[in-house]
Amino acid sequence: MALLLSSFASLAEQEQPAPAVQALAAKSFAQSHEGFPAKLTAQGGLDLANAEQVLVENLAATLAGQPGGLDLLLALAAKRYPDQPLPHKELFMNADPAKLGPVLKKEVFAIIRDQLIPTYYANNCAALLGEARPEPAVADM
Repeated sequence: MALLLSSFASLAEQEQPAPAVQALAAKSFAQSHEGFPAKLTAQGGLDLANAEQVLVENLAATLAGQPGGLDLLLALAAKRYPDQPLPHKELFMNADPAKLGPVLKKEVFAIIRDQLIPTYYANNCAALLGEARPEPAVADM
């Protein structure tokens, strides 16, 4: 599976393929992401939870690199992770805003407004308030 993914990823990084090839690649990665098992099991009880996470992240990153892939990923990730507001957040936040579809753009900006800005403020409240206070007036000497 990993070899297949790396082969597809290297093909995706080459010169721009024809739009039909790009659409087929995006569809294939979307199907792989959607069909990937939620829990991997191995003989002998080996815990593969970390492997599942790494493989799904690789599929998501590869899908995100395809034209329209971020929009597909938004819908697929919402099904896979219904409790998370924006799964694979780093992929969406690092994407070029010009390449985001209207639904995705609305979702990303809502995350920025509702989560990132309040978190930043909470973590840096003292420093921000210190900058907002007027400096004490110093008498000329």
